[in-house]
Amino acid sequence: AYALLGDFDKARTLVDTRDTESFTPWISRGRLALWSQDRAWAEQARAQLQQRPRSIQTDMALATLTCVVTRQAPENAPDLVMRAEQPGTPARRRAFFNQLDCEFTSYIGLSERAVQSLMRAVDGGLVDLAWMDRCPILADLRKDPRFGPLRALVAERKVIVGLWWAA
Repeated sequence: AYALLGDFDKARTLVDTRDTESFTPWISRGRLALWSQDRAWAEQARAQLQQRPRSIQTDMALATLTCVVTRQAPENAPDLVMRAEQPGTPARRRAFFNQLDCEFTSYIGLSERAVQSLMRAVDGGLVDLAWMDRCPILADLRKDPRFGPLRALVAERKVIVGLWWAA
């Protein structure tokens, strides 16, 4: 949330104090490095993450950090998204991994692939309107004519979810 509000220093401080045994701080480091385009911080986190056991989650975090460091699409990114799309994968994970793919493909300028990843995330049940509106890496993507209708679907979903929770 701090990063989406532009306070990268506060976000970095919070992420750096989290337990590194779980997946969440690692993917948060990757996304924060990506959003802030902080290559030095990404390289440091990547070196630490390479020492950890491998899983689809750590592979995606590593792919995101590598993207920041190299400014290239990670070679294994399509495979990771395909693995997330396998039957039995929870919908939230599929949507989230497509969000990540959208972020790093936006970052390196693969705008068509970024739109396709965003479409898959929305089709998978994305409800993160704040991310769509504020993620700094998506600035150019917001100009694409397909973005508005996708945003409208997420906004509608957010209202429905909010009404459901209020009931």
